[in-house]
Amino acid sequence: MILEEDETACVFGEDVAFGGVFRCSDGLRDKYGSERVFNTPLSEQGIAAFGIGLASVGFTAIAEM
Repeated sequence: MILEEDETACVFGEDVAFGGVFRCSDGLRDKYGSERVFNTPLSEQGIAAFGIGLASVGFTAIAEM
C-alpha cells in the first residue's frame, strides 16, 4: 500500500478517519496516524483544493470523495 511505501502520502476526505462511507479506509488512521489519515469538511471543492495544495508542496495527496 502506498501509505507504507511513501511517507508523504496522506489520505483525506469526508469521514475517512472513521473508515469512510464504504469502510474502505477502516483502520488506516490507527495504523498510520491522524496526521496522514484525516477528515475534511463536507466540501468537494475544498477537498480538491486541499489535495492540489498538498501536491504542490511535495506530498502524495489521496483525496476520497
